Amino acid sequence: MKPEILFGIITCLLLTTVCLFSKNAIWIFSKNGFISWLMLILACVVAVSTYMPSTLADKYFGTDIIHSYLFTGLCGALGAGLIVSLWQLVPNLKKLKSFPIAFIHAGAIIFLLGTGITSNYGVQGVLNMHIGDTVSTFYVTDKNNQSAGYYSLPAKINLVDFKTEYY
Repeated sequence: MKPEILFGIITCLLLTTVCLFSKNAIWIFSKNGFISWLMLILACVVAVSTYMPSTLADKYFGTDIIHSYLFTGLCGALGAGLIVSLWQLVPNLKKLKSFPIAFIHAGAIIFLLGTGITSNYGVQGVLNMHIGDTVSTFYVTDKNNQSAGYYSLPAKINLVDFKTEYY
């Protein structure tokens, strides 16, 4: 497992544990819109990483911002906040007003889990095709070319037609 993903998971587990088992610490997530502030900070980090050149990000973070300890730590804190907020909503689920809010929190937790899994186990590559081609492999390269090579797909892809609308 990548160390930055592990850092995000540990952050989430520590904050969740502290807040669920300490009566004085749970106020962090229930007052002052902590989750809203975290989401705003994450949105700003994503916006900065979109426009920041990769050479500058490598200089300050050692990698792109999305795979840095800063981002995964913020995502871990957001996950902890969502888990604690969902835990606080559980006693009120019989009320119809609380169910949609709990559903949104659970969906956000599942989304964070999915992004962590994709970030840790996903691969990026190139698939060159021409009309009429059928392929079942693609070429994968990472930033350091450590895992470069051809990987098999679980199915075959056939390109029947391709039309460029804008270029």
